[in-house]
Amino acid sequence: GKEFPPCTIEVFKIMEKVDYPRNKNDEVIAIIHPKLQDQDWQPLNNGDPLFLTLDGEVIAYTGDCTVYPTFINEAAYYEKKQAFVKTVKMNLTAKHIRSSV
Repeated sequence: GKEFPPCTIEVFKIMEKVDYPRNKNDEVIAIIHPKLQDQDWQPLNNGDPLFLTLDGEVIAYTGDCTVYPTFINEAAYYEKKQAFVKTVKMNLTAKHIRSSV
């Protein structure tokens, strides 16, 4: 407990809370795409399916980097207007620490 070696840990940083697509009356007009459902912490790339409109149109992810969605389609967040949370993967590094006591 007096010495800690250097280490690196992979983390996910929250970037944005994403709402369901809505019309001018604030009504939800799309659901989570079936290919995204249950894919928490999995990479989402530009062009991947994101939502499926009630008319059957696919809405794809348009982003400039790979993100890792989480809390996808969680019922507890529906009233908060949150379809999922967009995160990015990062590595945090800690230097070697030695206690002098």
